[in-house]
Amino acid sequence: KKVLDGACGTGYGTSLISRVAEISIGIDCDKSAIEYANLVYKNKNTEFKTSFVEATEFNDSEFDVVLSFETVEHTLCPNSHIREIERIIKPDGIAVLSVPNNWGLTNHHFWNFDFPMFKSLLEKYFGEIEYFYNNSDHYDGIKGIGPFIDTNNAECIIAVCKKPLKSNYNYNRYNLIMEEVYEGVFMRHTQNIKKKSFIKEFIS
Repeated sequence: KKVLDGACGTGYGTSLISRVAEISIGIDCDKSAIEYANLVYKNKNTEFKTSFVEATEFNDSEFDVVLSFETVEHTLCPNSHIREIERIIKPDGIAVLSVPNNWGLTNHHFWNFDFPMFKSLLEKYFGEIEYFYNNSDHYDGIKGIGPFIDTNNAECIIAVCKKPLKSNYNYNRYNLIMEEVYEGVFMRHTQNIKKKSFIKEFIS
């Protein structure tokens, strides 16, 4: 398979994928991470490129498989990210994505995904989705990977997505990304204003 590893970091996972894939391409917006990946993990069927996941240089329907592990919660534009996966994956391709399950906002997580939010996002772009839990050794419950039952049995949620809906791509990706950026920033801005107003009222 031709596989894309979105937000590949320093390339360790992309290298593992290359052991079974025909070609494994890793992308990340961090130039230093890609430089390291090219230095340490590049081989005959592995490539690394600097790119944002929301807008790539790849052709429509180019990949058999797209992976995006623990990525979407870090992006400013979750819809643009999934829309781009839908664009570059083949009609019979598979996308595998994962998110932390309701970890809250952190210094690095712009969105706090839970199952309803994750499901709502993915169903806009894929016609068939299976969900699994992914629990580390530190999780207080069942360890490993298994069928997702409810939010109480999942440290992280994995989605295996098929049947991309292949929306009409006669749109300006840049404009949609910027619209989503501003929408997210203003939402956070409004939340902060309300929070400050509440604190001021509370301590007055």
